[in-house]
Amino acid sequence: MIKNFSVAKLNLKISYPEDMSYFEHRMAEYRRESDAFSEDIFIECERCTNCPYPSGEFYKSKLLLYYDSGRECGFFTKSSEGRILNLVSADKDWTRVRVFLAASESRYPDGDGRRLFNILNHVMEIAVLTRGRLVLHASAINYKGSALAFSAPSGTGKSTHTGLWRTVFGDCVSIVNDDRPIIILDEESLLLCGSPWSGTSGINTNQIIPLAAIVCLERGNENYIERLKENAAVLKIIKETPKPVIPYLMPIYMDRVNDLIKRAKMYRLYCTISPESVHTVESEIFIVK
Repeated sequence: MIKNFSVAKLNLKISYPEDMSYFEHRMAEYRRESDAFSEDIFIECERCTNCPYPSGEFYKSKLLLYYDSGRECGFFTKSSEGRILNLVSADKDWTRVRVFLAASESRYPDGDGRRLFNILNHVMEIAVLTRGRLVLHASAINYKGSALAFSAPSGTGKSTHTGLWRTVFGDCVSIVNDDRPIIILDEESLLLCGSPWSGTSGINTNQIIPLAAIVCLERGNENYIERLKENAAVLKIIKETPKPVIPYLMPIYMDRVNDLIKRAKMYRLYCTISPESVHTVESEIFIVK
């Protein structure tokens, strides 16, 4: 079957086998029914007895093996015996993407639907780069029509802090994405977008709203917020964004990072787990002094 989706203002046309209920459930809010749909990215998923073996230069990350043949590139995973379990093959601007799933691979409790969903998470990390966007590791909220992205290493308390915003301000706050929002580096503004990929919580909404600020969280004994200088901001963003492994993508990635740093308001918040930490941020960013 072929269905249309829209994520961060990118139109995705995805062809996939019918028995993908987990994938359809997680993507449901981003589904588009329009007949006048013109895709930015076409993704074709198919099962195969044996995935084709890629050629070219190979590069290794913690989770995946990447390759670049010059004409096409992508990534794959292998079993301990060396058999390819999943393969993604794309053109160099990631407009046409093919996903091969080895038929006997069954590590995923929700079947191939979860498998495809997880693979497309990595596909979109790269595809957005080539289209003026960047994935940020953050828990992001909509506060009265403005987006705040709270970024920090896993375990710092991003979700706990955004939960406090809901406690303090109630319906004035909604969660946009609890782990991996996408930022559009538009010519006129910065926009923060929800996406289906939102970490273990799965909390996300299909919203696109102006980005007010990125707040880097650190645990502290008191609540204190300060504006980040450019050098410190660059290090924070590089640490909390997925970096491409294939060399030709690195200059594109750094262009996106530098653009974001120059245009976004970035802060460091030393905070306790308390409503006071919420008021500290609101006062600094939203209250005219």
